[in-house]
Amino acid sequence: MKAQWRLIVLAIGGTALFQSCGAWQRLGRASLDVRTQGGNRPQKVADVVALPPLDPSTNPDPTPASTPPPGPEPSGPNEPESVPPTLQATTGPVVGSNQITLELGTKRDWTKIEMHRQSGSAAPNCDEGVVIGAYSDQSINPITFTDQTDAAGQLFSYSACLFDQDSSVLRIAAPQASSTKPQIMFTTAPTVPGNLGGGAGAADDRCQQFANRSPRIHLRREQRWRAVLSDEHVGAKSRVRILGQIAASDYSVTNAFHTLFADEATFWNIGLSESSGPILDATGNPTQSPVWTGTQSDGSFLAGLTCNNWGSSSAAAFGQTGDSSTLTGAGWLSGGGPGGCDLQRSLYCIAEPPPMIEAKSATGPAGGIELTITPPSGSFDGAYIAIRRRAAAAGLPSLSCDSPFDTPITTISQLIAGPVHIHDDLTAAAVAYHYTACLIDASGQIIYATRAVYTVASQPAS
Repeated sequence: MKAQWRLIVLAIGGTALFQSCGAWQRLGRASLDVRTQGGNRPQKVADVVALPPLDPSTNPDPTPASTPPPGPEPSGPNEPESVPPTLQATTGPVVGSNQITLELGTKRDWTKIEMHRQSGSAAPNCDEGVVIGAYSDQSINPITFTDQTDAAGQLFSYSACLFDQDSSVLRIAAPQASSTKPQIMFTTAPTVPGNLGGGAGAADDRCQQFANRSPRIHLRREQRWRAVLSDEHVGAKSRVRILGQIAASDYSVTNAFHTLFADEATFWNIGLSESSGPILDATGNPTQSPVWTGTQSDGSFLAGLTCNNWGSSSAAAFGQTGDSSTLTGAGWLSGGGPGGCDLQRSLYCIAEPPPMIEAKSATGPAGGIELTITPPSGSFDGAYIAIRRRAAAAGLPSLSCDSPFDTPITTISQLIAGPVHIHDDLTAAAVAYHYTACLIDASGQIIYATRAVYTVASQPAS
């Protein structure tokens, strides 16, 4: 019987090796013929060269170690891992707002982004809903802003549409709809005299002070507050913006509310006013005290019943009051009847979004009126803000910013973050004015408009 043998040849780095008696040896260059075990046909395996034996101290056993199965190829330095864009919508910090954040990930080949908003739970397609923002600056990531919807307690859905150079569109939908913050209403403590300092604007400051001192979660400092109050020039209905659902905060539970009024119609209309719960004060307790309003049931002012335009604490002057113990019928707004201005009453305070324009009497030698314009955080390429005014005696300026009865003041074409201060240098002194600011897109459509409805008297130049 022929002896059977086995030759193992391993090529490493161009060198042929064979195993003999358990040790690896290098072969010289030669034509190596081997016969398979039990076979007679020679097979040429390799050309090898005889070399000195391997030094095991410097050349470890080259037997291949077991290797794991191959995984995915690692990304090279020029091939970063792809991260898809994401869009999130959450309830915003102030009434009627949602907070929008678009993370672009690694997508950088877009030329334009449009943000779309639609009422309800279905995210809009790129030809649906309202375009609330358009962007072309590719250095912005993430894109984040507060969408001021002007609709309190309402459900909205969002999509971001990313346009490429070839006009193809990638639509990113927010995974869930977001409900805007309802419009909270509360009453102050019954410590407010008839002399508020003159005009209804001073009552707004009182509301802000009560809210800022309250430990309640929904009366936060970033929220603006306005008194439901008329003066001798402007009715409460013109001063207060009702954006939708008006609610009282159930302070014992985070983010819990009960509805006071469903919308603006039920708020001002005596025949529709219905309440599902009591109004609460800044400490979370139901209120029973009379409330200064100076207002009729339809929201207009009552001449002669405003404590001399909220500048008198005399018992001989009177102010109209409401009954805070009921929100049905006219009682809550005017059911308390006239009261002497020497008495201390409460105020109704209602949350509102930050106005785009505010006005105050100027001080110093220039006189006139100082305006503060704060553009919304959502922006449009090519959008601008138009500012107009009208004398208070002629009524409120138009929110369309195209009335011939309103005087154009200026146009702000460069929208920046933060307020813009403008001095309106009027020649007529001690005249009250109202102002309107309109945010207008590149096509001429009004995106957002708001009034400064304080009764502001210009100061004469000194």
